[in-house]
Amino acid sequence: MVLRGVKIIILAAFLTAGCQPKAPPEVTASPPPAMAEAGDEIFGNGKSSSGLGNYLASIYAERHGSPSNAGDFLLAALKSDPENIDLLNRAYLLMIEEGREDEAIMLAKRILRQNPQATLPILTLMIRDVKEGGFRAAENRLAAIPDKGFNKFLKLLMLSWVLVGEERIDEAITTLEPLSESSGFSVLRDLHTGLIYDVSGRLMEAEAGYDKALESGNPMSFRLVELFGSFYERFGRVDRAKELYDGYLRQNPDLILIGPTMMRLERNEPPEIIIGTVLEGMSEALFNISSALHQEGATRMGLIYTRMALALRPDFPIALALIAEIFDMQGRSEEAIEIYEAIPADSPYRGLVDLRIALNLEALGRTDEAIARLEQLAKDNSERFDVLISLGDIWRGKEDFIKAVKAYDRAIERIGKLEKQHWALLYARGIALERSGEWPQAETDFLRALELSADQPYVLNYLGYSWVDKGINLDKAKKMIWRAVELRPTDGYIIDSQGWVLYRLGDYAGAVKSLEKAIEFKPQDPTINDHLGDAYWRIGRMFEARFQWKRALALDPEPKEAEKIKNKIEFGLPEIDSKSPADGRSS
Repeated sequence: MVLRGVKIIILAAFLTAGCQPKAPPEVTASPPPAMAEAGDEIFGNGKSSSGLGNYLASIYAERHGSPSNAGDFLLAALKSDPENIDLLNRAYLLMIEEGREDEAIMLAKRILRQNPQATLPILTLMIRDVKEGGFRAAENRLAAIPDKGFNKFLKLLMLSWVLVGEERIDEAITTLEPLSESSGFSVLRDLHTGLIYDVSGRLMEAEAGYDKALESGNPMSFRLVELFGSFYERFGRVDRAKELYDGYLRQNPDLILIGPTMMRLERNEPPEIIIGTVLEGMSEALFNISSALHQEGATRMGLIYTRMALALRPDFPIALALIAEIFDMQGRSEEAIEIYEAIPADSPYRGLVDLRIALNLEALGRTDEAIARLEQLAKDNSERFDVLISLGDIWRGKEDFIKAVKAYDRAIERIGKLEKQHWALLYARGIALERSGEWPQAETDFLRALELSADQPYVLNYLGYSWVDKGINLDKAKKMIWRAVELRPTDGYIIDSQGWVLYRLGDYAGAVKSLEKAIEFKPQDPTINDHLGDAYWRIGRMFEARFQWKRALALDPEPKEAEKIKNKIEFGLPEIDSKSPADGRSS
């Protein structure tokens, strides 16, 4: 059976709620010594006498996961064509993404000589100004940003903090008002109104701003709870802070993030001032923008704005975590680990960070280290079940299903009473039980998962597929899989299940129709190709059947399945046993 399981790793959300360059003309330059292997593949010896060669090398480096080296090649190309705006833009963005601030500043100046309204280069130089105390210069720079679209709101948010640096507090608050024109920015207006008054020592007005932010938006991201709770504690409203922490815990029933804060409160220890300076406030604003962009799928722009936030506040834990998370997504596990390790041990984000480090170790093939770290995390905190779920996921990925079940068992024991959100854990354990030959227990877990959360397409698909494969509960199985298809109409694996149900029930023409659709979504899956070959054979399309089997064989199926496919290519399928709804084939 194809493993159609999602990876069950409990990762709490950290957050709440450019132009495409053309290839430059050929110029002459010498590349840096980096990326010798990449250069060898492109140029034979890693050397290029042309700017075009360096430009191509930069593309190669970036596509192969080495953006810093890509930036080096672009800088080399710029030496012989220093005013090429396409090269400048591309190199500038790479410098920002990689946190190479000095080089980004140099390139930003050159870009602005040609395009004085370029928003990101203006922000880069503005950040340098405010770090040097040049708030008036920063204000003048921001004036050049066009008042259009997203830039209008970004400009006002930055300007408000620049005005705070000039001690023009009331004007800063007024500057934020137009943010209310956009529902997406209204919560930011209220949040930063509170922050500006807080940083300025006007605590009564800060309280009103924070209260309004709580009313106008959903505060249940940990970041907002952290910011608001810190203020309420410092302002003497400890009951209000505790109410906020308890509300977050009700919506996110684990203590990974909120636990350290609640324990500190129980010990009567004072909270830290999270945003206490103009630079920290501006960094928070840039982080708010970056996290929103990241959540909307604009990962590259999210990375750029996060780097800008870190330029103002290099020790910003949640921004570091977001950079590392983006590196996770890009497959840059070594760099992600390095950034995660930089997050202080006393940060409330450290619990999640340690888990992420373990997962990156696993991604790098350092499984023993990953398992040892997860076991240590489980030992250090007897209430954490998320690390045990991740441990089970690792063993399941290694197809050691017995150890996976044991890890999931330990997680369930720690949880105690299972709630709706724990359906995925039961689903994961059910897969491991089924794969280790413990079908009755697996079936119980799948059914229990559906009791907790009825319309989970992957559970419906896995259980229905298993029933059909065993020739039991066929009517229920068909309804389950058809419902899964309704919920996930473009999921090739689920549509494959639909086709295989029809095949096992003897509707071979219907099976072909579904399996051909599944192939459109998952053309490289060996099992779906194999299934389609079987269906073709049963309707008399023998030539096409053998073609699909050969294709399945070329897609590297599991060894046991490969032998079956080879046998079918040579001999075809046996006659159907009329006493069974299936044809004796296991998938």
